[in-house]
Amino acid sequence: MDKQEIINYAKRLLEKYTISTFSNDIAILELLNKIVNEKNVETVNEAILKSIEEYLDNKTEEQNINSDREFLSELADNLELQKIRKSDYNDFKVIVFKIKDIDNNEYIFLTRKYLNKYVQLHKKIFNNPTIMELEFKNNPELNKLLDIIKRNFKTMKRLD
Repeated sequence: MDKQEIINYAKRLLEKYTISTFSNDIAILELLNKIVNEKNVETVNEAILKSIEEYLDNKTEEQNINSDREFLSELADNLELQKIRKSDYNDFKVIVFKIKDIDNNEYIFLTRKYLNKYVQLHKKIFNNPTIMELEFKNNPELNKLLDIIKRNFKTMKRLD
């Protein structure tokens, strides 16, 4: 790779990742910025940039996995707190929460906690919202998904 290709590769890497990806890796961020600013270009080659990209890809994937696990764990805990009940027919009842905004757009949530969070974050579009609890019957896929989440992610701790 020539000098301009190295600079362009470093630019692509800076654009590809969020700033949180570089947490604890300030030296990599500084190196990429120096390359983009045409300093230190001669000391870096394509292999080094590919190694950096592979490392950051792996780090991003790990961060996403941890974030997903945290979300699913919190969802499982919230579902447990809601005490989703078994009906007389031994099927799980799935309760969803529906709310409408001032423009009559409907929003549906699996947990009351996330509904309340959403309403708080978007106060401007809700004027004295009425929360409706709906029993969601005859959806075996959703029932199974929620059961798997509750069973596998309840009070799961973050993996570091």
